Amino acid sequence: MRGAQLLGGVLYDLAALLHRAGSDGEAIRALDDSERAYATLAGRVPAAGGWISDVYARRAVLHAQRGCGASALADAQAALRARHVLDGADGPDEARTLALGSDVLGAFGDPDMAVAAADRAVRGYLSCFGPAGVAGPGLPRTSPHVGYLARACRVAAVIRQARGAGEEGRAARLAVAAANLGASAPATVLERRFSSPNPPDLATGLEDALRVVPRCGGDGRRAELLRAALVRARADRTALTWYEGITVDAPETTAGTVTGATMGMGPPGVGGLLARLATAVLPTDAAAGMRLALEAHRLRAGAPAARSGRAHADDAAWAEVLLTASRQVAGTGDTLFALDLAAWAARATQAPADTCPAGAIDGLDACEGGPPRHSSRPSDIHCRPDLGTGAWEALPC
Repeated sequence: MRGAQLLGGVLYDLAALLHRAGSDGEAIRALDDSERAYATLAGRVPAAGGWISDVYARRAVLHAQRGCGASALADAQAALRARHVLDGADGPDEARTLALGSDVLGAFGDPDMAVAAADRAVRGYLSCFGPAGVAGPGLPRTSPHVGYLARACRVAAVIRQARGAGEEGRAARLAVAAANLGASAPATVLERRFSSPNPPDLATGLEDALRVVPRCGGDGRRAELLRAALVRARADRTALTWYEGITVDAPETTAGTVTGATMGMGPPGVGGLLARLATAVLPTDAAAGMRLALEAHRLRAGAPAARSGRAHADDAAWAEVLLTASRQVAGTGDTLFALDLAAWAARATQAPADTCPAGAIDGLDACEGGPPRHSSRPSDIHCRPDLGTGAWEALPC
């Protein structure tokens, strides 16, 4: 176990050095190997959950910086689940994961969860400060966490500014707070995306996308049930997400007979339902359809069962949604994101992960490189979070 821990830490630190040297592809492969080493400790070493979460979060940022949004979303979701930030306990390490995750989620299709995660990160870090902003015992003044606090403030400011409707004042205060922290951080992933060929649509929330479903010929009843669940969950200020263990208030039926039970779904189930709704919406309303499709992808790809490579009943339908989304993204000129979506579609149909399905994307044959490889992920990580190794602390946030 000690050897696996040392190997995982060395590979994690090697990834940081490769990133600083500009070799992000090699850095991602080093993180893949680090994850596999740490995964052998899951369930045996209490700190392994935190180490694996750090690997997910760092890899999510690297994927996002390369334009591979589908892979970035999956890793961001897995990082949040692995570190148990979904249960409302926010210390400095959980806040760091929230800050990194919010940046990735905002850049690639999930502004709702991104702004919730950024707000939670800010609150988590502020609880570590003493009076008048003086760093308390939990967060030294020179801590690299200050840079992550600045990142969370900037992500929240960008999303709130884009949404308008009374959010401008809060957005301005967050931007000023980030500037006054004195952390010399480069542009966030979200800010870089705005200069890309396919900037994110931060104004289309999940609730708005669900309202579009009936107009596009989709299952309006299911969409309304999910929207009602979202509204109920929003009233719970401690919850980061609305779909964890969701129970939809609709009677189950068997052969046309009402059973009296309610339909309870976890993230993969809700993801499958959202994928079916996205199928109806994508051809008519691209913005709302992409919002539903990327939400479905994040839930399906980030769940432990999906990351372990096990097949799911809805995989073929999920793959078709990803291919449709890939074609639409390719039409905007965002080639890397389109290829990444197509690679995940290939994986969902159990095709080789390093080949696009035939005809998935037209006109991309001349692109350099290929879709990223996606190795099998460890499943069912239920470990106490802890600190990882420290080479990343030397990097700008």
